[in-house]
Amino acid sequence: MRIITTESTGRIMLTTIMLISVFLASCSLINNESVDNAKKDNIKVKTETADFIKQFPKPVIQPTGKSFESERTYNPTFAILNEKLYMIYRAEGENTGTGVFCLAEAENPSTFIRYDKNPVMIPDKKYDTLGCEDPRVAQFGNTYYMYYVNNNRTSPAQISAASSEDLINWTKFGPIMEPKFAWEADKIKAPAPIPVEINDKYFLYFLGQDKPWQTRIGLAVSTNHKQWKGTSPDPIVEPRKGHFDSKGVEPGVCVEIPNTDYLLLIYDGWDETLINKAGWLIFDKNNPSKPIARSEEPIISIDKKHIFACAMIQYEGKWYIYWGADDREVQGGEFLMDVFLKMIENQIQ
Repeated sequence: MRIITTESTGRIMLTTIMLISVFLASCSLINNESVDNAKKDNIKVKTETADFIKQFPKPVIQPTGKSFESERTYNPTFAILNEKLYMIYRAEGENTGTGVFCLAEAENPSTFIRYDKNPVMIPDKKYDTLGCEDPRVAQFGNTYYMYYVNNNRTSPAQISAASSEDLINWTKFGPIMEPKFAWEADKIKAPAPIPVEINDKYFLYFLGQDKPWQTRIGLAVSTNHKQWKGTSPDPIVEPRKGHFDSKGVEPGVCVEIPNTDYLLLIYDGWDETLINKAGWLIFDKNNPSKPIARSEEPIISIDKKHIFACAMIQYEGKWYIYWGADDREVQGGEFLMDVFLKMIENQIQ
């Protein structure tokens, strides 16, 4: 039998106390670092928007693990299936190129559970061999149509489409339109579908580029979701001198404003700093090619970091807006539609 003396017991107790102290200190450092990082990465919503965007206190989804979503999880889209809210987001990590698409189901609009068989779409075609980027989903009937950026770095036609009945199994259509005019000759991308049928036709906003970072917004039309063409030889939204979007503009997400004839397009713009900030545009639903109101100031921005506001959805009677933050994670918040409409009512009358 081993006998433990009072002296040895004291040494054991002292050693135990010291180990506990070191552990607690290390935990404190980790927690403090996490708090500091959260403070650094907070979305800075401009004063004018404080009344209609209530940001969630933490990111909606972040990179995880060591595989296909270990580096970036960002630029999402949302859909409702069987009364449940789902998110499809772009992920980057090991062997993903510039992106694969992953699915997550909402516990609530700020908390999502990843699908255990992700990814649901990978770059497996010649036209998207380098990556699938920035999905946008619109539902028509029982079918979900996804429009996304196909990256092959060889063709200026970088908008592809796919369809699904369950948000898991997708049938790809391939590239759906070609650039035809000088202002879009370098590339077309960033499709943002209008989520309602207008006069038996479908429409989407898209980015056209003639030189890097010099972009405009155009409008395309289709009768079948698979073949699209521009509605005009000219862009419908241009950069503005002296504003946050003086260098380039890019469509993010379009929604129909309930009980009105208006469409709301959340878009992203940048000036000579080339830092993305979010703004808004209002269109008449019966004439989706002509803006009738536009934000003077950005509505979401992060100091010296990109945001890409790309998703907005109504769920259980409330509106929510989401964005890719710093090309790394998904953030979001509640969008107070009534407050927003009250703020802009003089501009749309």
